[in-house]
Amino acid sequence: MKAIQQVVIVTKPKTEEKRLIGSILSCMEKNGFVLRNVYRVNLKDTEVYDLHALMGKSFDDDADWDVGGGDSFVFTFDREDAHKIIDDLGIQKVFPVVYIKKLL
Repeated sequence: MKAIQQVVIVTKPKTEEKRLIGSILSCMEKNGFVLRNVYRVNLKDTEVYDLHALMGKSFDDDADWDVGGGDSFVFTFDREDAHKIIDDLGIQKVFPVVYIKKLL
């Protein structure tokens, strides 16, 4: 049996305006992920910079993140082999999101 792994997905501020929240949830559920938590947040500038640092990316490389542009949603999903599946999905190339792989 493979270990259950967790993935945290943070939407970029314009995601709700573009009406993509349902599509993100649908994509994740169709790929066997189980939604555990969802939060609506308004990230401060420093939190967005910290989020990018946590991912090992420079904020300057993420031109479509509009700091102060509105709320973001933070989803927590889990499933077996979640880290490999999320990488294979390339969800950040399809939707305006970033993700973080977490160990339980």
